[in-house]
Parts: sequence; structure tokens; C-alpha cells
Amino acid sequence: MSLTRSISFTQAAISKASIANIRGVGIDLVHVPRIAALLSRKPVYLAKFTRRVLHDTEYNRALSMIENRKRHDLFIARCWSIKEALFKSLDERRQSDFQMRDWNTIDAGSRYLSGHALALVC
Repeated sequence: MSLTRSISFTQAAISKASIANIRGVGIDLVHVPRIAALLSRKPVYLAKFTRRVLHDTEYNRALSMIENRKRHDLFIARCWSIKEALFKSLDERRQSDFQMRDWNTIDAGSRYLSGHALALVC
């Protein structure tokens, strides 16, 4: 995941939001080996972390990648980084309602928010 792609996703995600709710542009860099080390601690920790961070769609995608650990860890790091960047762009009130698992970073042909995620920023 390149920084450019993370930033473009964040910009697209916040473009539909009310400008009053946006604090600025959020940027997050993640060190993939650090995420990989966290995920390799214990299977129970991996399950708890991924259920807390990943949307159901992302969780299912991550499960399908479990055999390729490098790809799996990179995917989770990507999801984390995008969501952290989006979190940093929100005002304090919106940040208090922010739950990582409400946000789906998988590109399904649209880069716009919908449902609960859209309600949080509008």
C-alpha cells in the first residue's frame, strides 16, 4: 500500500462529509513488521485485534489470506493505516464515535462512505 493510495482514499472518503466535521487531512504511516509482530503473538490476540479493527468484509478477506502470512499482515496493516488517517481527519466529536470496524476499506468500485460510516461524518 503506497502512501499516495492511502491519502487518496482518505481524501475521497471525506469528500462527502460536511466540512465542519473535518479537522484536516489525516496521514498515517505504519511499519508492517510491527503489525506482523503484534499479530504473531497469540492466536487469541490475532482474533481479538482483527475483530476490533476490521469490518466484516475485511475480516473475511483477511481470513482468506491467512495461508500467506506476509500478504495477510500487509492487508491488516493497510486497513489500520487508512482508518487511522481517516480518524485523524475528523473533529473531536466524530472521533469519539469512531469505531474502526464500522469502516470498510476494501474498494468495491466506489470510494464513498455509506451507512453508519457516512452518518458519523455527516
